[in-house]
Amino acid sequence: MGSKQRPSENEPSRDQSLHEEANAFDLARYDEALLTGQPFSDSVSIDPNLAGTLRLLHDVLRPANDGYPGVASLFDDRSVGDKKGCAEHPTIPLSDAERGDVTSGSPVRFPRLPPRFECLSLLGRGGFGSVFLAKDHLLKRRVAIKVPHSNVVHSQSLRTRFFRESRALARLNHPNIVRVLDAGGDDETLWQVMEYVEGQSLKGTLQTLNECVAPTAAARVVALLADGVQHAHDAGVLHRDIKPDNILMEPIDAATTHSSLDTLFPRLTDFGLARVVDDAVEMSRAGELIGTPNYMAPEQLAGCSQQIDGRTDVYQLGVVLHELLLNHVPFPEATSLTARTTATELPVPRLRPQRSEISKDLETICLKCLQFESAHRYATAGELRDDLRCFLEGRPTQARPMPWYERLQMCKRPAKSMLWAWLPSGFF
Repeated sequence: MGSKQRPSENEPSRDQSLHEEANAFDLARYDEALLTGQPFSDSVSIDPNLAGTLRLLHDVLRPANDGYPGVASLFDDRSVGDKKGCAEHPTIPLSDAERGDVTSGSPVRFPRLPPRFECLSLLGRGGFGSVFLAKDHLLKRRVAIKVPHSNVVHSQSLRTRFFRESRALARLNHPNIVRVLDAGGDDETLWQVMEYVEGQSLKGTLQTLNECVAPTAAARVVALLADGVQHAHDAGVLHRDIKPDNILMEPIDAATTHSSLDTLFPRLTDFGLARVVDDAVEMSRAGELIGTPNYMAPEQLAGCSQQIDGRTDVYQLGVVLHELLLNHVPFPEATSLTARTTATELPVPRLRPQRSEISKDLETICLKCLQFESAHRYATAGELRDDLRCFLEGRPTQARPMPWYERLQMCKRPAKSMLWAWLPSGFF
């Protein structure tokens, strides 16, 4: 009888293979937690050096608009299409060229959905899942359907969060927010049905315009967005990832072109990193990165999840306003996470020396949003909205109360009574 063959020293044992497979699975779960802002069980150990490397990987790939799908996608044999040329975030429609890149590799494999929905095309793909354009045969309309990756389907905690957030988002009903219409799932697939919005993202629109945005147009867009954000906050929902990629610009009418922001209506989308404020269980842990680094508030960059509140979204609206006015985010040279964390501790440079047509009021509004200390920002998105409306209507703003001499200049009737009315009390 032949003797039992001993395994080669270079050949991993069965126990070692199982251990490595478990580590790979844990790594995928940890990566998904970083991408989605989910908590990660402390009972599962991840090598600190490996965790640090993974965080650095997120820091490099996510700001680079690389469509980084996460480690979990390597273990997902149901991923659709070719990952080359994908959009950075799932709910942002791809351009015709980008859509061609996505579908030019292998055929798109549509998810299994209820019979009333017929998938027509892939709109985008990102870390949390994919978004498809579909036809709703029951209601005779086109919709966008977000389908999370399979690891969300098979994780009870992620499934619970998916439906909890879907219920919260379905309560939002505001013209400047893309509405969630329905959600559902089975053992193999989860789906979230949203409005389908015709139009580019704000990022794509800015690239199409390829010129500076008029200050009044920039103020109008951010004022409308701030009104939508305040509506979400009133419903107990924080966005935490406001950026041009997550803002769709819907044409006001069918004949509208993208020649001016004044002809477009902003719609905030992709609440994939949203947090339901009144949850009994806090889903974010200290030290986790939640958002996109170039648009993160200082408390996000520091991983201080307990300090994230409505003023965090106000900061991100300020970054969007800054980018509209100057064509770049604050501290554009700070490209790494460490550099951005350090840079945000510094005062944001004034805008007027870089573009003289920006008024003092609008500059002050923008800089107030971008304060390092959240207590020094607008307390609510509604306050930001109101101040931008004051600016647009030529009235004094909260951020920069009009000095007495400017109020005198606005006085059209030089009557003595008007002089006394406009001068501050105790002037003499």
